[in-house]
Amino acid sequence: MPILHDGHVIGAVGVSGASSADEDQELAVLGAEAAAAGAARNEATFFSREAVAAKLQTGGLLLDTTGYKVDAGRRTTPGEVEYHQHVADIMHVVEGRATVVTGGDMVDPRAVGPGEVRAKTVESGTSHELAEGDVLVIPAGVPHQFVTVSDPFLYLVAKVTG
Repeated sequence: MPILHDGHVIGAVGVSGASSADEDQELAVLGAEAAAAGAARNEATFFSREAVAAKLQTGGLLLDTTGYKVDAGRRTTPGEVEYHQHVADIMHVVEGRATVVTGGDMVDPRAVGPGEVRAKTVESGTSHELAEGDVLVIPAGVPHQFVTVSDPFLYLVAKVTG
């Protein structure tokens, strides 16, 4: 995807290796839009209510920059345990209800990437009941798992690298 500035191509974004060609394309478009919008130059990036609502229909990244990402999360089922060694998650519930367990001991953990681990379940963690308007901050290095979710459960999550 070309990166345009003042009508001129100043670079490009290419993505390969996502779960599908459509996701490769989506990530490339987001990267090009973020660069063109000035995110790489530490300028503010605005997403209209309509753009956020559209992204929440399918879920996916709104913004991916060095240091942080903003994701429009959509869940209809619980998920695996996630562990991010260097990434904190700051979740804001838009719609629905969920139970998220944080901390505890991961059962059958497996590495899925550098500093990223998944597991079937977590034992002895702390349970959090989330509803519209709630915010949950999960520091880097804390396992967490959605164990129940409404259909749909919509949330925004800032993923901060530190």
